[in-house]
Amino acid sequence: MKKILAVIIFFQCLLSTSQTQLYRSLYEGMSKSEFNEALAENQNKYGEIDFGKGVIWEIDKDFCIFEENQLKLVVMKPAGNKNGINYIKTVNHLKTSREYLLSKNYVLLNEHELWYSPQRFVDEDYPYAILLQGPNKKVIVKINTERFKGNYMPSISITNANNRKAIEIKEKIYPENGF
Repeated sequence: MKKILAVIIFFQCLLSTSQTQLYRSLYEGMSKSEFNEALAENQNKYGEIDFGKGVIWEIDKDFCIFEENQLKLVVMKPAGNKNGINYIKTVNHLKTSREYLLSKNYVLLNEHELWYSPQRFVDEDYPYAILLQGPNKKVIVKINTERFKGNYMPSISITNANNRKAIEIKEKIYPENGF
């Protein structure tokens, strides 16, 4: 019995270490119920993610992406702003988030030439304002802005660097590199 229990524990540890940590206790591959449980247990941590200079994000569970009941993409939106924010706040979110992530050793992969001016790029086909790679090279972070109800809605999306969506993003940006 002890051997069976040891094998079960070993495989659980193996599975948990093979999942990519997307953000804090949110891991790629976790089920919707595990995701909702993690959010409920850490409501304060996930409801107010402070990047400084008045920029506060929250995990937006309505926009997180699951494939076959497995978490693939974590999405953050400005805290308490379900209807978007004005232009000045949007620019502050973009600049401050970029600075914050770079200070945490994220690597800038791509930056739209008008990343600081979303009213100029938000209507273009090229939707990626800023693309960064996590310090462990296991995650890709996209900071993006869209028009929303007459305002702007910046967002941060986090996915595994080997995720199909991340690879599609890299191919669109760096087609000559053969990602």
